[in-house]
Amino acid sequence: MLNNCLILGWVKFEPDAKVMKNGKEVCTLEIQCARQYRDKDNKRVYDYISCRCFVPGLIKYISNFVTKGSQVIVGGRFQTDLYVDRNGKNSKASYLLMEHLECVRIAENTAPYPPKEERKDPLDDVDW
Repeated sequence: MLNNCLILGWVKFEPDAKVMKNGKEVCTLEIQCARQYRDKDNKRVYDYISCRCFVPGLIKYISNFVTKGSQVIVGGRFQTDLYVDRNGKNSKASYLLMEHLECVRIAENTAPYPPKEERKDPLDDVDW
């Protein structure tokens, strides 16, 4: 079976990188994707896709270079986890498990992003 997703969209919120209780790093972000059609009022319709990343080098890249409003292509597999919520009810969470991310356009309003001549290759110190 093949479970391979490729999504083009905009980062809806600032990426959230943190360390879980088990010591593993995780980064979450949400991608806003426009559908190919408009609604009855001629407004764009969007899907919002939750994404998670557990690849340390990719988490570092996302933390340093991806911000709200950046246009990105994310690749990975779609996954659904089953769990029991706080009320004891069976629930599920679906998300894209990121394995790749490519910045198409960096958001222009990102203050900490250095000018082009001051940037170094972000992949120089990434441990893949």
